[in-house]
Amino acid sequence: MNFRDVLALGLTVLLIGGCLAQPTRGVADQDDYQGPLLAGLAPGEASPLMAPLRERLRAALDATGIFAAVTPLDDPRLPNEAEVILTPVLLASTDPLRLRLRAHYKTRAEVVLDKEYRARCPTCAAGQLDETTVANLARDMARDLSKNFGRAPVE
Repeated sequence: MNFRDVLALGLTVLLIGGCLAQPTRGVADQDDYQGPLLAGLAPGEASPLMAPLRERLRAALDATGIFAAVTPLDDPRLPNEAEVILTPVLLASTDPLRLRLRAHYKTRAEVVLDKEYRARCPTCAAGQLDETTVANLARDMARDLSKNFGRAPVE
């Protein structure tokens, strides 16, 4: 090993040692994001009413402002940007329409909301959704979701 190799090795060790000796810089507590979260709406089961119901609920919940946005998910197990996963399950597509909504943080196993919702739906037996039905479901869901996930917008 010649002088040049020893010098290069010494400089490399000093450089690496200097980088490792630097304190790590984390995000300060006051810099944590405190605003509304992004929600993802899982597809639910395949039924004639579920696809239109899911899209109308997504739009209605997105309009409430509880979440930064509510996006449709093809599969909540695939990588996505959502922080909260909303999973609707259609329990009965007759009058009254019965829907169970389960909500949980993507990074936690605990279920934050698991509740059944009912709304009158005189046209559901014929395979058609009534706007009043969707509005009533969304209103009741929004009330419960805001208790668990509602945060003031970040300015």
